[in-house]
Amino acid sequence: MPDVELERREGSLTRLNGAAYRLSATADVILFRTTPGEDLDLEAIRTLHKSPERTASLIALTAPDLPLAEARRIIQAGVTDVLPWDTDADELRQHLDRWRKPKLPALYEAPQHRRGKVVTVAQARGGIGASTLAVNLADRLMDRRGLRKVARNRVVVLDLDLQFGSVSSLLDVKENEALYQMATDGTVPDATFVNHALASTPQGLWVLGAPSRFAPLEVLTAVQVGALVDALSDQFDYVVIDLPRSLVLWISAVLERTDRLMLVTDCTVPSVRQSRRLLDLYLENNPALHVEVVMSQEHKPLVRGSHHREAAKLLERPFTHWLPFDPRAVRKASDRGLPLSAAAGSSPLSKSIAALGRDTLAALMRNEPAHARRH
Repeated sequence: MPDVELERREGSLTRLNGAAYRLSATADVILFRTTPGEDLDLEAIRTLHKSPERTASLIALTAPDLPLAEARRIIQAGVTDVLPWDTDADELRQHLDRWRKPKLPALYEAPQHRRGKVVTVAQARGGIGASTLAVNLADRLMDRRGLRKVARNRVVVLDLDLQFGSVSSLLDVKENEALYQMATDGTVPDATFVNHALASTPQGLWVLGAPSRFAPLEVLTAVQVGALVDALSDQFDYVVIDLPRSLVLWISAVLERTDRLMLVTDCTVPSVRQSRRLLDLYLENNPALHVEVVMSQEHKPLVRGSHHREAAKLLERPFTHWLPFDPRAVRKASDRGLPLSAAAGSSPLSKSIAALGRDTLAALMRNEPAHARRH
């Protein structure tokens, strides 16, 4: 990492004493190794965290199999994040970029904070490809450009289907128990919780996936879900949320914070009827919510049939985006744990989602500021 100035000190955080204080006031980040259950380290963290001169982010490196309860103890003591000590260089670099503070001119005035946009993906029926759309739309919202395909936006995908969520599997990301812990402990998430729970892909997409253990959807509350979405939109340019098919009370907290909702359906009569029912429910308390109906598993027809026209009339929305039935590309991407852009970039489905991503970016940029959020 050529642009990182590194100063190495031997010894534990406790033994560094005054040196730790000086480093906390001059460095951007302090990475230190700690052993689970080491109370002296926890006390040293608390002391450093309370120091009025501290400017550095405190990052603990510890055992890869650290229990979540022990990680929470370390975070509550005052660290910014906890990482396994075998974290590879590429992932560590991504975290450093997030933790380091930019060097600003003395007379610089910080711009007003702007929350990221929230794009929510809902489904009219199971197996319609909503999770595939959520993952690959998030990938496209990163807006990679240039020969090196450098992402212009920081994007996170949040899988709120606690029982059957597949986002982690689609991106080959290790399943995370943070949402299960949040549901069972009643934790109201904050920035520290989010930083510990997030995982990233080699493509630079951030993920907060569903847990491996089943949890009743009703265990979550609107306060918890609202706080989670707020914490993510504070850190990312775009938050893509994959909703469960079941309707639960806390969905209202998501809709209140949503800038654009994608309702994925097809043209079969049962799906269109269900889409109408969902639209009525979503818009009842959120009449200003922008909803786009995405037709899935069908190529855009050259001439639309009578059933297409009848469906558009019933849903009172034009069908602008169509996602073709492309099982070969979907299977190739999911088996490799990659987004379509990396596994099957020239496939019809990948191109259709790319077009949807471009249109979504353009529409959300036109609609600044973000949709008003309730707190």
